[in-house]
This record gives sequence, C-alpha cells and structure tokens, in this order.
Amino acid sequence: MELIGPVAESLATHRQRLGQLPARPSGELIAELESSGLLGRGGAGFPVGRKWRTVAERSSGHAVVLANGAEGEPLSHKDRSLMTARPHLVIDGPLLGARAVGADDIIFYVAHSPSARTSAGAQPSFPHQPAMSPVRSRRRFNS
Repeated sequence: MELIGPVAESLATHRQRLGQLPARPSGELIAELESSGLLGRGGAGFPVGRKWRTVAERSSGHAVVLANGAEGEPLSHKDRSLMTARPHLVIDGPLLGARAVGADDIIFYVAHSPSARTSAGAQPSFPHQPAMSPVRSRRRFNS
C-alpha cells in the first residue's frame, strides 16, 4: 500500500479509511490530551492539553487555530507532500482543535511556492464549521 501518492486522496476515500471525525465534547478531548502527557513540538515542550484548556477557558477574545505547513526546514518537503496527498488528514486536526477550544477560524500557513496547491475546495462539512483560510509564507525563512 502506497502511503503518500501523487494524487490527493478524496474526502470519500479518507472517510472510508478512517471514518467520521469523533463527535466528542470539547472538554473530553482536552482532558484526554492532558492525561496523555503530550508535549508541544516547540523548544519549550509545553503541555498540549494545558495550552488547549487555557485557550478554551479564555474569558474573552477570539480564538484562531493555526496549522503551520510552511516547510521551515531546508530541503524538506514533508508538509507539502502530506498536504498535497492527504489534505483531509491535515484538515481534520485543526477542525478537532477548533471545536475543542471554541475557535471560529482556522488558518493554514503554507509555503510560498509556484507549485504549492491549497485544499480550499477540500473542506468537509462539520458541525459548527470554522472558516478556513490558506495563507502563503514569504519566500524566506519565517520563525
């Protein structure tokens, strides 16, 4: 079985392979993240569950989920490969995150490249669907 092919997987194929997104209460997903001990991938290794709970319990303000696929590593094409071949897999994570923290917007930050494609037309239907927007990075390193 080819894991990542040259053609984007359709939503129907994605759902057949993995099923629908779980319809769980936001607090349940955050509690599971907290109990897992999952740490962020940034330099500080901040606990993911604590970060999500802090955003979900904010007293005011607008929450936005940012999915970074800008290929910050030189000569790396992993983000672009995954977003091109399995766009719905990439979209599912931010959708679950947005639901868990009560975000109304998702921004997909993608590499600036003439060949980069976006999955704007690949938006599945989801209860309380957040607005999804692709944003292209500049042509230089972003931090």
